[in-house]
Amino acid sequence: MSVLWDDRIAAAIGLSGTSRREVSLKAKLGVNYVSQILRNGHLPDGKRLGQICKALDISPEWVVSGFPPNPKLDSILAAVSPMPAQQRFQFYEILNKADEVPISRIDQIAEGTVLSSSDLQHALREASGATSVEAKASIAVGNPTGNVDATLFAKAYDFVLSYENDMLTEPGSREARLKLARLIYNELLTKPTDESR
Repeated sequence: MSVLWDDRIAAAIGLSGTSRREVSLKAKLGVNYVSQILRNGHLPDGKRLGQICKALDISPEWVVSGFPPNPKLDSILAAVSPMPAQQRFQFYEILNKADEVPISRIDQIAEGTVLSSSDLQHALREASGATSVEAKASIAVGNPTGNVDATLFAKAYDFVLSYENDMLTEPGSREARLKLARLIYNELLTKPTDESR
């Protein structure tokens, strides 16, 4: 499936944490303007597209052509591009609630597509990360100086996400997830590695 201008706007809205209505108002357009263009599939004229893009802090050129690349949004779009349009747009709507989306909802969206639920969870996790892995790890471990093994923490965090996916019907809270990842991280730090034996 090909990614079009409406995918790019919908993904940017989802990642922005705002609603279509809020983007319409910020762009000084009609209250439902963005919803209407996305629903009808009509690319707005250059002036209105510029207003929408300014409200979303994205480039009109990227919306229309995909260039210059937008690494964060392009990775999300690449992950969901094999999905049918209706499911892609459902996914974009849940982007701004990435940490709160129940696994059952992700499974429901993934059903009948070539993507697995874990692929979508990974895309959501990437989308919700406004900071680097190193910064997240430092914050999560409680060490703001950044003296943290980010790779090891990512391994612990991925283990927690995998556990949630395999064992729970609903994900835990972000705080509980980070607490468990912190415990596993600390355990991995104190565990001797095969190389040190």
